[in-house]
Amino acid sequence: MSGAQVVQGLAAAINRSDPSGYAARYAVDAVAHDPCSTVPLRGRAAVEAATAALVRAVPDLQWRVRGVVDGGTWIAFQLQMSGINDGPIELTDADLPPTGRSLAIEAGVFLQLGQDGLIAEAWRYYDATGVACQLGLASRASPGRDLRPVDIEAAGASRTRQRETVTDAGARVRPRPGPRW
Repeated sequence: MSGAQVVQGLAAAINRSDPSGYAARYAVDAVAHDPCSTVPLRGRAAVEAATAALVRAVPDLQWRVRGVVDGGTWIAFQLQMSGINDGPIELTDADLPPTGRSLAIEAGVFLQLGQDGLIAEAWRYYDATGVACQLGLASRASPGRDLRPVDIEAAGASRTRQRETVTDAGARVRPRPGPRW
């Protein structure tokens, strides 16, 4: 299977809201790195669960593949993701209600295939802060501005998240760990 076929299969599964079809292209022990996740997703089941949560949050999610580079066991591609947040946003310790806002995200993805042709490891790159801004959950803070804690249960979440923050403009954001170097 060519790199373009692998990528088109992923896009087709997302475009028809099929988390299990998307995850089927991943190895059972695959690892996926995503800017919105503080830890890598480990295993096909974790990829499927995260994809199902994404499809619930953005039921009309569409991928438009803009270019594929096929290096055999390495594949790189650019895509545009778009849709409307009509479902709950599932965070680690809380669910946020739908915002009803549209998303348009440019992303770059690198895939490493195993000998079986399934995805062994994936790296996704996109502006996670930009996603939060588009959803109205964050604003681009001015340099030097501090974030302060907030109880997101009062903001409509189903459970309290201890480490949630809010910008001076009142937008909620989730803190990310610092670099691991």
